[in-house]
Amino acid sequence: PVNVEIAHRTMTVPTVEQRYLNVPERQKLDVLTHLLEAEAVAGEAILIFVRTKIGAADLVEKLQARGHAAEAMHGDMNQAQREIVIRRLKEGLVEIVAATDVAARGLDVENIGQVINFDIPNDPESYVHRIGRTARAGRSGKALLFVTPREGRMLREIERYTGQRLSTMRLPS
Repeated sequence: PVNVEIAHRTMTVPTVEQRYLNVPERQKLDVLTHLLEAEAVAGEAILIFVRTKIGAADLVEKLQARGHAAEAMHGDMNQAQREIVIRRLKEGLVEIVAATDVAARGLDVENIGQVINFDIPNDPESYVHRIGRTARAGRSGKALLFVTPREGRMLREIERYTGQRLSTMRLPS
């Protein structure tokens, strides 16, 4: 038998500011809305990750009802539909895209200033892929992870996997 070991390297880009916020499940939408109003930067898109296509559609519906230009991207959409959403995002016609992991694979849009993990990913590798959607082309970016009381273990797994501690965030007033 041969033992092969690969040296650990940094998994995430240093220009991504990684933070987490402890949020009870039932308050996630209100907290997200507050953050969008307090931290939105003109000209920068926000990519919000959810677990399911139904979650993406539901979140977009609620954000639109609150006055945000938001669209969903999920695995049930064909490539042409996804490309329309990406084009609208690049042109600034959409400020927020709620997406599932499957839909965001290969997504390369320079003006994504922030990635919000509305639903914590199922594994640390997905977290790394998700936050890699920001801080493209030499730009800096922000990544925020919503952590419900039951999800503390996954936060620790993400920190162990990436070799980095996420800083805790306070909700802006």
